[in-house]
Amino acid sequence: MEDERRKILGIVPEEYFTGEDWLRAGRRRYMLLNVIYYLQHFAGKENGVSKEDISEFLEALREVNMDMYLSIIKPEIPLEATLNELLSKELIIESSNRKFFVNVERVKSEKDLIYWESVRNVFDRVCEKAGWQI
Repeated sequence: MEDERRKILGIVPEEYFTGEDWLRAGRRRYMLLNVIYYLQHFAGKENGVSKEDISEFLEALREVNMDMYLSIIKPEIPLEATLNELLSKELIIESSNRKFFVNVERVKSEKDLIYWESVRNVFDRVCEKAGWQI
């Protein structure tokens, strides 16, 4: 109960409760941010990225690059939790119709994205495999 209270108050970082260190937690968040950015800017989702879009992309990613998939998806941390972390850090925003957008005030270009150079080619392969237009 005390742990839950500290978690709610933000006294103890979220990573403490998941057994995930801060470096892996950061990687998980920023990798998902890259996914949302990619879908929004390169995969035809300029009107927003739904949770279903993200899930579909991640399933295709699992077939293309399991290591990258596992850096984003953790059994003990649901996708919704990572989306909420990105929302709380104001890296993404959510529209009234439950679509996500990269916050352009925080992420102005690919240069602001950690990992972008190493994920872009993999994401292109995911789109090819899934039959999506790039």
